[in-house]
Amino acid sequence: KLSTPLDFTVLGPSDVPAVQVQLLFQVQDGGGRMFMLMPQSALYPIRRKLERAQAAAPVSRDPHWTSRLKTGVGRSNVTLDAVLDGDNLTLGEIAALRPGQILPLRSGAKSLITLQSGEEPLFMCQAGHADGVFTLIVDSVVSEKDIFNSALTASQA
Repeated sequence: KLSTPLDFTVLGPSDVPAVQVQLLFQVQDGGGRMFMLMPQSALYPIRRKLERAQAAAPVSRDPHWTSRLKTGVGRSNVTLDAVLDGDNLTLGEIAALRPGQILPLRSGAKSLITLQSGEEPLFMCQAGHADGVFTLIVDSVVSEKDIFNSALTASQA
């Protein structure tokens, strides 16, 4: 693995708008993923080439169909999983687990818990307790920027 430490000071002040890009590439039998971060001002000279022609919005919409689509999507069942930050275990350690065994977590009482659907993180939550059951209190929405930043920090580790 080849990586270079990131020096964000080359982008200028921290309040300068920036563009983030992820490039997937393949060369012969190998490939990889590259992340780029550049100041938005670097794109000004070529912004006309980057513009997309906007398609005209359809004038006639079926309100009944639109209403039924919104209702159907709103009633869709989605499975959510709450993911705590725990230790990595080997397959042998997992096979040795027994009922009643206590697993220590790296998370503390104030640590955030990721609420996700499948592999897609949606919300960061805090653990709570109400009416004798454990609850999750939504703290924030997970944005694409958060995912990008966590991918950058994970690649540096």
